[in-house]
Amino acid sequence: MSDDFWVELGRKLVSIRSSDAFDVADTASLAAASYEKGVSSGRKDSQAISTLLCQMEDVGLVKRGTIFNTQQQREGYHGLWDASLFVLEKLNAAMSCPSSELATVSYWFEEIRQLSDRMPNGASWPPTIRMLQRNLADLRQWQKVLVEQINEVQCQLFHMQKQLRTALQPVSTSLWNPPPPPLVSSGFGLPPISPPSPLPPPPPAGFASMAIPPAAIASRLYHPCVNPNCACSQPGGSSWDGQAGKHCCKSCRMGDPCTKLWHTAPVAVRKAAAYALWLCKEIRSLETRLHG
Repeated sequence: MSDDFWVELGRKLVSIRSSDAFDVADTASLAAASYEKGVSSGRKDSQAISTLLCQMEDVGLVKRGTIFNTQQQREGYHGLWDASLFVLEKLNAAMSCPSSELATVSYWFEEIRQLSDRMPNGASWPPTIRMLQRNLADLRQWQKVLVEQINEVQCQLFHMQKQLRTALQPVSTSLWNPPPPPLVSSGFGLPPISPPSPLPPPPPAGFASMAIPPAAIASRLYHPCVNPNCACSQPGGSSWDGQAGKHCCKSCRMGDPCTKLWHTAPVAVRKAAAYALWLCKEIRSLETRLHG
């Protein structure tokens, strides 16, 4: 995840916790403007957002209990933000993991599933804060934001798992091989010999540019369509070139996914298969002309 992740989460917390201590028409706008000014003039990582929220609480722009300083944390209490950092840092680490390693993706998928046990709750606050109903209402809103973030990351990891597991299923790349020409007797009791084989006709124009990717040949794997709403994203489907992160066709890439599993092999393989059938007919035609 980029620093925008931390900025957006801080922005949502400010909108929930904007102070009601000021006698102005729109205190949320005042807090939001102060936050945007702060994030535009410095770093945007988790530590910078924590510092900015602490400054806003000190001047009363957000309610007390939004974030606690180190001394307050040593007393066993946390604000909403610092009580959520464990969950948020886990989400950040999960989305930064290598997307090509199934074991790593599976590990983080299980880690994210367990984050519901580490959600912030009212026990993090001292009694003077958690006894106020407005703070408990803010807590419920913030918990909803965290749940949405967890579900979003978990969904992305699930689709990453699905693609990697599909890639581990071997897919045959063998094409039709024409039978050898029939043996012809050489006479004089000698064993039969093969007649000289005529050269096959040249491939159709443009076929050479449709080479099968070497990686797909070496591993015998095709990656499915990257669009999770496409029927070709299921096991047995294939992207247009067999590589990961690609759509199965132009229509799918333009937002019109397939409703049936139409694409089961890369374009190059389908072209090669069509050419093999065409070549088979040509060879049989030559055999017919040679042998009557």
